Amino acid sequence: MRATVLFVFGLYCSDVLLGSILFGAERIITYDDLRNKDTIVIGALGIPLGTVFEVEGTIVLARDTLPVGALYYSNYLLNVDRVNGVKLTKPVIMWYNSPGEATGVIMPASEIEAAQLKGMKTPLKLTEKEERNLNSDYVGKRYKIKVLEYGYFDGVPEKLPEELANYWFGPKYSFSTRLGVLAGGKVRVDANSK
Repeated sequence: MRATVLFVFGLYCSDVLLGSILFGAERIITYDDLRNKDTIVIGALGIPLGTVFEVEGTIVLARDTLPVGALYYSNYLLNVDRVNGVKLTKPVIMWYNSPGEATGVIMPASEIEAAQLKGMKTPLKLTEKEERNLNSDYVGKRYKIKVLEYGYFDGVPEKLPEELANYWFGPKYSFSTRLGVLAGGKVRVDANSK
């Protein structure tokens, strides 16, 4: 028994050492690993991806939270401060998608979606007043919603051929997560509850 445990431990150590030599400190995860039912990927909010749970938070403008000049400047993000009724020690800002009418949750994910809901022109050249009016129904509003967090790989790959570099821009290729909104809606804030 002791010899078997030492042998298995030795194999593990050699795999770790070989992996470190060949791939640096990176951990290799295969496609099959991700598709395996026994593999659980924990999302940014501490819940396994693909699990339905409840969050509370406030919509914020991406341009108020992302670096100047960042892509997706006109998107809305959700500043999540509660998960399943438990207050987070530090809020987490999340991207989200909401199918709207399909779920009954009116929660646009961008100024463009908000403009479409209001029957406005595409908000590419709005005055400051038009922009404030557009965002006033959503930005700063609190939501309590049922969601699932899902993951995907996206971004600009390393060693992109030079002829494609001018056409493909954005964040570095990496793993990200997003919230899929399933149910819920705005939370009415009572003046007495502040």
